Amino acid sequence: MKIVYLLWKNNRGFHMLHICLATIFCFLLILMAMNIFQSQVELKATASFKGKNLYQLADSLYNEKEQQFFQKKDSYDILKGFGDYLEQEDRFQYAVVNWQPTQVMDFKGNEVFAAYYELGEQVKTQNFSKSTYSEVKALQMNQGAFEVFQVRLSSGDSFQASDYIYTSSKDQIPLILGAALEPYYNLGDTLSLRLYNKAITGKVIGFAAPSQTVITARSYDTLLDRYIMMPALTFNEITPSLLQGQNDSPFLRASLYSRINGFMFTSAEPQEMRSIMSEISGKTNFYDYSIIGADGGILGMLIQVTDQNRDLLYWTVAIALVVILSLYLWTLSMHIRNNQKTYAVLLISGYRMQHIPRLIAIQTAISILLGSVLPVLLFSLFWKEAWVLLLSYIMLVLLVTVLLTGIIYFSSRRTLDRTDIIQQLKG
Repeated sequence: MKIVYLLWKNNRGFHMLHICLATIFCFLLILMAMNIFQSQVELKATASFKGKNLYQLADSLYNEKEQQFFQKKDSYDILKGFGDYLEQEDRFQYAVVNWQPTQVMDFKGNEVFAAYYELGEQVKTQNFSKSTYSEVKALQMNQGAFEVFQVRLSSGDSFQASDYIYTSSKDQIPLILGAALEPYYNLGDTLSLRLYNKAITGKVIGFAAPSQTVITARSYDTLLDRYIMMPALTFNEITPSLLQGQNDSPFLRASLYSRINGFMFTSAEPQEMRSIMSEISGKTNFYDYSIIGADGGILGMLIQVTDQNRDLLYWTVAIALVVILSLYLWTLSMHIRNNQKTYAVLLISGYRMQHIPRLIAIQTAISILLGSVLPVLLFSLFWKEAWVLLLSYIMLVLLVTVLLTGIIYFSSRRTLDRTDIIQQLKG
């Protein structure tokens, strides 16, 4: 290894160039590994959409119609029953993803978490009981939404069945925070919230993995990273205490509304879907809604865009890898030609011709391994699921190192065979 060190020392500029090229090469490798991982997640999520239509429910209770509906004695029970049937129906998958900003006391995040940040607005704040509340992005989601969109967690726990049921005695609800909120909060932290003007405590039980999207009424690709996710609450029964609370807060009514304005994923055609919904309406006595769809085109577009983005990333990274590899081999070939006198001296010192390609291959392996260090450090810092991909990256680096050193060993041997190094000894 001493001769390897001496050769390295005598050609520092060349080897630094190769380390830089190797670093870029490894960055591309790690990018490819991340793209493969992310595309697999997206493909898994969109696989459940294939061959299905998307329908959206929208209640038609507003103004006078809403007032008339709630004059009925059993109006709240009707809404509850309709929501229960939707979630229990097995002829379609029912996903509630209700976009509903919530107010958080002494919020730790910055302005990007503001409910309307993408529209150019800053965080809106209000004071309640001498405390400052900030209006931030939040989603109410049922279990069906987590299953349909394949929402993954980087840490913590998912919502349990009991988490979706609210009672008057319940003093807190669980929260799952988007990946971008992880620097600001920890598992077990509690947040003081105002949901539909009702004071409630939320406890952080999990963090969502980064770069995941869901469908909402506002967007077909809502990124979860900046959102607080809370369970779409339901009620075992509509108790007098819950009804009395309506005088101070629309919490009960709004929670019931959120459950009946969801998305339905099914292979059923529009006429069949109307028949299914008519059957549910007959059982629950609720008819004040409209069905928006069938929008199989939107789901097809989502799948197509996912496939196109994946293919584009693959081709971009693959072409960049080929360019970097070609540049790497070209500079190495130039290096071999420019160091013929050095190799001639090695032959005089007792080295055999077959030893020289081995030395070149060892130097190449060292350059690649050194170049792989910086990408993996940055990767571990910024990618929250580094443990999942780290092994894949290491295996890729080792595989590429073996392949490249093999290629370089045989190509350098071929180059040296074509070169009359002995002639260098004669001057």
